[in-house]
Amino acid sequence: MLTGDLKASVNSLWNEFWTGGITNPLTVIEQITFLMYARLLDMNETRDENQRARTGKSFKPRFGPEEQHLRWSQFRHMGNAEKLPLVRDKVFPHLRKASLDGTTFSEFMKDAQLMIQKESLLGKAIDMIQLLPLTDGDTKGDLYEFLLSRLTTAGINGQFRTPRHIIRMMVEMLDPKKTETVCDPSCGTGGFLVGVMEHILRENTSPEMITRGLDVNGKPFENYVGDELLPEDWDHIRGQMFNGFDFDATMLRIAAMNLTLHGVDDPGIHYQDTLSNGFP
Repeated sequence: MLTGDLKASVNSLWNEFWTGGITNPLTVIEQITFLMYARLLDMNETRDENQRARTGKSFKPRFGPEEQHLRWSQFRHMGNAEKLPLVRDKVFPHLRKASLDGTTFSEFMKDAQLMIQKESLLGKAIDMIQLLPLTDGDTKGDLYEFLLSRLTTAGINGQFRTPRHIIRMMVEMLDPKKTETVCDPSCGTGGFLVGVMEHILRENTSPEMITRGLDVNGKPFENYVGDELLPEDWDHIRGQMFNGFDFDATMLRIAAMNLTLHGVDDPGIHYQDTLSNGFP
């Protein structure tokens, strides 16, 4: 569940992008996605470093000895005048060649570009993203859904965002099971696939593990943890269950991040026009 303070921070950052000359909501979300990816990359590097210190288990580093200054934990402390050229000219090229645990999300980072031109805007964006609860599986998914709710424009290039209550109704009618495989041939931002993930958690959470409360708007909510899912179920969910296609690279990037933040580590999200004659 998102707190009122977190929503206010996101709205404040959104306004900063607007006044900074970035007014396309899709571009705003894409830029935030890039910066979240930079932080996640550093978080995963730190996790593996700590594991190596405890167990001696080696791993393939995402940052070489000469690239430590490109880590989120390093450059976020720099002054705004130093951050902009470093992030634009050094960090983003590194993101384009780096991978996040070998997942397919890295595929959609290959053409990542920093569109932020104002030093102060980049500084505020980095400060806000540092405060985001990216280690909290439930909140970080809600956070991304809140960002996507800002995509109020519809019909551009035939793209329409399906309302959440329609997604939930259709997923419940389909009633997908934890052992099945699902595919969305025009996945957009991944809303239907995320809806399936939420359904799987609802159907595989024991009653005593369901938490209930009121959100910041006073509306009731329920949280499901999927405690009845077995390790082999999670392996299937995180790696093979979810598949999606789209011919908009920006949408694919957002969909991959959306699923990643909802616990699907390696979704099968691919660039493909499923209405073309060449689609198998």
